Amino acid sequence: MKRTALVMMLCLFCCAAILPAQTVTQAAGEKEGERMVGQLVEVRSIVQAVDLETREVTLKDEEGEVFTVVADERAQNLDQLSIGDKVLIQYYEQLTIVLEKVEGAMPSMSEQVAGERAKKGETPGGIEMREVTITARIDAIDMEASTVTLTGPKSRSVTLEVDPERLKNVKVGDMVSAVYSEALAISVEKVEAAPTDK
Repeated sequence: MKRTALVMMLCLFCCAAILPAQTVTQAAGEKEGERMVGQLVEVRSIVQAVDLETREVTLKDEEGEVFTVVADERAQNLDQLSIGDKVLIQYYEQLTIVLEKVEGAMPSMSEQVAGERAKKGETPGGIEMREVTITARIDAIDMEASTVTLTGPKSRSVTLEVDPERLKNVKVGDMVSAVYSEALAISVEKVEAAPTDK
């Protein structure tokens, strides 16, 4: 599956984080009836400014692009950030499509969220994970093009290219499942204070 298909699926069901990507690693594969595509985005940046009142952090990436992020209230250690600190943001997303029938189901979406954050007083950082399970209806199958058209819980449709062998086991009207996973990890490397002259 090409990256285009992943983007289309994310637009259909989910909303992925948008970051000024510096390093992108993509992967795709199939196993036991599943088709998977994923990518890892890494952004390395340096803190330019911290506004504790608005919780805005201004960062500059390795290409000199300046961007601002807003830390939510769960980020307890914003006051530990200093200008010059190095920040590594890693964002991973994966979509797994399982062309297997889900009996008696309707288009739906369920979500699970988990995470871990630095304790109060520690260097800022943490990881947050989200997994969304989607049940979609097959509205069209094109055996010649090896494509399937799915309609999700928001009545939006997308056409994806799949292994033609998988299409032999499903038909129009069948419900199939897809799992979208994402993880966001942030780590901070504190800048060392310059030595003082005695």
